[in-house]
This record gives sequence, C-alpha cells and structure tokens, in this order.
Amino acid sequence: MTMDVLADLLKEFEWPAPYQLEDWLPDGIAVVFPKCQLFFSEGFESHMSLKFLAESPGLGETVNLHDLMVSLGGLHTPGLDETLLPQASLDKVKIGVRNLCKIVLTHFRGSILGDFNWYAAYKRK
Repeated sequence: MTMDVLADLLKEFEWPAPYQLEDWLPDGIAVVFPKCQLFFSEGFESHMSLKFLAESPGLGETVNLHDLMVSLGGLHTPGLDETLLPQASLDKVKIGVRNLCKIVLTHFRGSILGDFNWYAAYKRK
C-alpha cells in the first residue's frame, strides 16, 4: 500500500467530512478527519486492517475495527467483495481497503463526524 494507492481508493467513496492523509509508512497511513482519525495498515500477505486512533476526540484508546465488529456481535455489511486471493498483491490491498471503507461508511459514518456512541458498549465487552 502506498499513499497514492490509498488516496485513489478513498476518492471512490463519499466521505462526510474532509480529510488529509499522513504518511506513517512503513507502519501505515492515517486518514485525518477533523473529529476522527483512521489508520490503514497492510499486514502479512496484504491483509488490510483499520483502526480508530486514540487521537480521535471521544476515544480513550486505539480501537481495531475487527475487534469492534466482534464486540458488537458482528455486523452485516452489504456489498463487500468476497474474492479470496491467496498471496500478497496490489489487488488484494485494493479489495481490503474498499471493504474497510464500506464497513466504516455503513456502520460507523457518525464516528467520522466525532460520534463514538459505540465506545461504551465496546469497553464493556
């Protein structure tokens, strides 16, 4: 994943607030909204992950999106790409980023605007 790849993929979606990208490579890339910070990172075999960073007002800690989804009992997100690619590739990065964006925009759009009402339930789990 590179800044250019992530920038192009983010442009495919309508975001509820303006954002800037911050290069934290090799660890990942931060997407900084006025009231929320998201962190995209590429792991082993191009597995993509996303975190809500603790720097976001209203969060006391960094929250991994996968852990959040599990704590909420799993949330169905229509339109995810279920293509399974066995090895690291640019296509796998793109599929992963698009899926993460769809999840955030479907279930956590308000968080981009600073609404972390799910945080209390997450902390109880």
